[in-house]
Amino acid sequence: MQRISHDLQDWVDLPAPDVPDLGGSDFRRLQARAIEAAAFDMRAHWNLGRGPIADLSLVLENAGIVTGRCAFDAPSTDGVSHWSRADDRPYVPISSDKRTAVRSRFDAAHELGHLVLHRRVDRSALTRRDKFKELESQAHRFAGAFLLPRAEVLPIGKRAETGEREMGTFSSGSNPDAGPCNDSVPH
Repeated sequence: MQRISHDLQDWVDLPAPDVPDLGGSDFRRLQARAIEAAAFDMRAHWNLGRGPIADLSLVLENAGIVTGRCAFDAPSTDGVSHWSRADDRPYVPISSDKRTAVRSRFDAAHELGHLVLHRRVDRSALTRRDKFKELESQAHRFAGAFLLPRAEVLPIGKRAETGEREMGTFSSGSNPDAGPCNDSVPH
């Protein structure tokens, strides 16, 4: 994929990479709230708002990240992230054997987490099981917070706890067939 991208860049101008380094100097100091804040900051940096992301691959590509699907020899590999020294560009190939869009979206967001949080991690950390598991856990937390921000999930949880049946912009007692907030229509 990287070789194809290098050849293609002779003919096409790809967007400049726009992937801030939000991880700090030591990944072991990253706490859950800091990781979620980094995910929120990325959404704000890319002007994604708080709602669902319609096309995550397009968002990544517009930020100068080369994405693609690849068959990996290891079934446990869902994707990889790599910042190329050859063209100073991030690459995120995602496994082609995962056949659900939801899983591929999470894998892409997970790899984005590595690019954002772990850019300065010493590669030897990848060979130590305890450090590798921590890096993976952090990228999982980032992906979850990036795809489904806490501020969007908590109100849903509050409605479920209170048994509130209100949906969207309809007020309590309104007729959903009549349109938003139109309480004057009998039901």
